[in-house]
Amino acid sequence: MAQEKELRTMKYMFKLFQALSQGTGLQKIIEIGCEMLDNPLVLVDTSSRSMVISHNNIIGDRIWDEYAKNGFPSKETLKGRRNYKSFKKLPPKNQNILSPTFWNDPLAKYPRILGPVTVNETLVAHVVVVEAERSFESTDLELVEVLCNTISSEIQKNQSFKYLRGLDFEYFFKDLLDHKITDSTVINERMIPLKLNLKPHKVVLTVDISDC
Repeated sequence: MAQEKELRTMKYMFKLFQALSQGTGLQKIIEIGCEMLDNPLVLVDTSSRSMVISHNNIIGDRIWDEYAKNGFPSKETLKGRRNYKSFKKLPPKNQNILSPTFWNDPLAKYPRILGPVTVNETLVAHVVVVEAERSFESTDLELVEVLCNTISSEIQKNQSFKYLRGLDFEYFFKDLLDHKITDSTVINERMIPLKLNLKPHKVVLTVDISDC
């Protein structure tokens, strides 16, 4: 049994290496991670916005539904999280969770594993694994660490880490313009990791350059 597990792990590590070397992208890496861990997972940036999510349908897990439908938590979730001690125990967003850890989200149906993705010792994202299809095992933490390292390498290989902060700004303002976020609580929560200090009134000018 132990040997079978080891062979299975090696198979998926090889798949991750192949995906990395062939440049198939983050979505493919996430799908391999989903197969390897037998559970759904999502890659979330430091502004709590999903970057990539696996193609799973989880019934009854409110947080997963919000990420799958909208790409970020709802205002009710953000407000509710302030009332739970387990959220207060999490490190601030400017501090790293140094290694994958088991975590119970009081607002979600299923337990999670949180895995940090770092670039040059800077936290850029989290892998969030949901215990929806198979019970977690202690060895899953090691697998999540391998997955996080693979994602970090993919980000650095494409040099996209240089633009992650810029993309955070882009996603934020796009969501504002598309009216995906209108509640002031959600807007303020999204602004915190971006270190934005916006004045009360802003004017946005958009220009159609399709005919230029």
